[in-house]
Amino acid sequence: MSTENTLEKTGGCLCGDVRYLVTSPKRSITYCHCSQCRRISGHFLAGLTIAKKELVIEADKNLEWFASSDYAHRGFCRCCGSSLCLPRKYLIFGKLP
Repeated sequence: MSTENTLEKTGGCLCGDVRYLVTSPKRSITYCHCSQCRRISGHFLAGLTIAKKELVIEADKNLEWFASSDYAHRGFCRCCGSSLCLPRKYLIFGKLP
């Protein structure tokens, strides 16, 4: 349940084959203007940086991973093509608890 200082949101891909739940402290939005993020989104990317423990994948029927660089693997739905997440081997923008 969302509170004043906690965010709880569900999301997923367009076709519904991939679903997730995020429960985390409220944080500022992270903006990335790198060439990879611009290619995947068509513009700069705006997203929430969360710790791995704050993400629960509830359905992963067509979840696929693409190693887009030596530090990032991009998650997407192989059925509808929705871009979903970017777990990083290490963070460029800072460290999370």
